[in-house]
Amino acid sequence: MKKIILTLFLSAICLTAEDTFETQLVAAVIILEAGGEGMEGCEAIWEVIHNRKKTNPRWPNSYLGVVTEPWQFTCLNAYKNRYHIPIAKAKKHPLYKPVRDMIIYLPKTNHTKNANHYCTLPTENYWTRKFEVIATVKNHKFYKFN
Repeated sequence: MKKIILTLFLSAICLTAEDTFETQLVAAVIILEAGGEGMEGCEAIWEVIHNRKKTNPRWPNSYLGVVTEPWQFTCLNAYKNRYHIPIAKAKKHPLYKPVRDMIIYLPKTNHTKNANHYCTLPTENYWTRKFEVIATVKNHKFYKFN
């Protein structure tokens, strides 16, 4: 019964073949992580998500899998399987549609020099001390872990 309800819910929020639940959740992550930084900041976060999917076997082979990995994207940490909430928040943002379209059409940007991790500029923790910053875009520092 729960599976049927979840399927109906996911179907209800998927508007077109291109506007899938995966696209909506990835757009929500990008908006909630960098929506205040304009399209350049959003493109940089998208690059990290895309780089994780395409280049490293440590990460899942889907964008949905990448963004739902536990403790990887701060904006989702509090929602644990209640992803309709961040999606609804992101859809109200003026950049939601351009970000969603960016995901669908896979832009060719490389603001982050192929980074697969990032954090905000003031963040200093155990993993940021181990690696060199390879790019800075708006309010984020970018790293590449092998």
